[in-house]
Amino acid sequence: MRPNQMQNPKGNQAYAVIRELSEEEAARLREESYLKFQRDMWSRLEGARREDFVQGQEESFSEWLTNVIRNIARKDLSPAEIADLIDMSPVQIETILRDS
Repeated sequence: MRPNQMQNPKGNQAYAVIRELSEEEAARLREESYLKFQRDMWSRLEGARREDFVQGQEESFSEWLTNVIRNIARKDLSPAEIADLIDMSPVQIETILRDS
């Protein structure tokens, strides 16, 4: 107990109210910080999911395109002819056929 608490009851009440408000404010700030943390983690997780989804789509498209080019090449078309069909350069077609 502070020495002047006994002498000033209104001051004691004011001090108690301020302490209570400070505790409430601290609790509110902790709750807001926790909610912000949750939102940030959720946002990061969603971003990672989107990146994985896009990467998966790109890989799927790349595999699909490689299969299409291989199948067309089996029809005895040259890389230049395949390039004309699918709007790619002959060098890109040759690289895909060589690497697949």
